[in-house]
Amino acid sequence: MTYAGSASLARDLKKRTNYPEIGDLLIIPGYPGHVVIIIDKKIINGVNYYLFANSWIPAQDIEIIAGHNPKYPNIRNYTPIVNMKNSIYINGYNFKPSEHTYKWHDQN
Repeated sequence: MTYAGSASLARDLKKRTNYPEIGDLLIIPGYPGHVVIIIDKKIINGVNYYLFANSWIPAQDIEIIAGHNPKYPNIRNYTPIVNMKNSIYINGYNFKPSEHTYKWHDQN
């Protein structure tokens, strides 16, 4: 728990510069920070919609959660990311996809 937190994940993973993909993380590094993982993605009328999951300390139970984009409505529990610079709110945290999206692994 001391090593594998939001700060070390942000330090060790590469940032994504384009729209997030399934398996990517949104990370606000810190003590405490917060991390959510993208578990599904849908493209509807050219807009990327995402479904997220997270856990709390201790990270034993995972919950599927919806975010909130104040400029665009959700479709069911899927949150739209229309512009990488827009904010989305998840569990009270303000994520900016352009700053907080990290790749879990390298994709071709």
